[in-house]
Amino acid sequence: MTFLIFGISLMKTGTRSKPIHTTKRCYVNLSQLPYTLPESTKFEIVDMDGDDKKDIVTLFGQGNEGIFILYQKENLDFAVEQVIQLSPEFGSSWFELLDYENDGDLDIVLTNGDNADYSIFLKPYHGIRLYVNDGTNTFNETWFYPLYGASRVLAEDFDLDGDIDFAVTALFNDSQNAPEEGFIYLENLNSMQFEFQAYTLKGDFTNGWLTMEKGDYDADGDQDIMLGTFKVQGVRKKSSYFGAAKIDPTKLLFLENKSNQGKRVE
Repeated sequence: MTFLIFGISLMKTGTRSKPIHTTKRCYVNLSQLPYTLPESTKFEIVDMDGDDKKDIVTLFGQGNEGIFILYQKENLDFAVEQVIQLSPEFGSSWFELLDYENDGDLDIVLTNGDNADYSIFLKPYHGIRLYVNDGTNTFNETWFYPLYGASRVLAEDFDLDGDIDFAVTALFNDSQNAPEEGFIYLENLNSMQFEFQAYTLKGDFTNGWLTMEKGDYDADGDQDIMLGTFKVQGVRKKSSYFGAAKIDPTKLLFLENKSNQGKRVE
């Protein structure tokens, strides 16, 4: 599979966006929990128990870190269950819902890689983890790919061969010894055996990739990828494990997927 790379430099402008105001709110009462929770870093709205009500799947980082499901009951009341629990040292930063086994149940792929707190060193337990749903919303870790500072993950059949591949960014990667591992594409070779082939970017594109999104930007039937940068020089200076990121004007990177090369969907 081939991605074409386009770098985009941004300049400051004098325009400012206007705030969006909403008046209708829904509050979820978490007071029944025997512990407090920090802020949620990501959530998905989906029916997880088959009752035709939209539930909330959310990631809480630090403290009692992990994935929680808020099951919607009547009158917008929610029952809360923690389905994945990790140590706050894991630095959970992102998750995606996917049906990895194509069995109708939603599984979870999770990145661990936040490294901007009190223990700044290269952590061997950072990476991406796949949790497979047994059909009752019990999630078992079935695969782990180590990657220092893993920040975002996208789950998609990028090469159009019928299985799920992963694209991963790593903001706190080992910039001294493996700077190319700021972005990794994992091609799925054997789903049941969890065999993946790793690819990194060609060229000098190692610029602190944090955000990432997929979409068929050129309307050719395959999913392209857009990467965005974030400056972490201040954090990197606190530890000798991270080299100072060089100044690079590229702020966005467009990876054009060529799996469906020559075809265009109108």
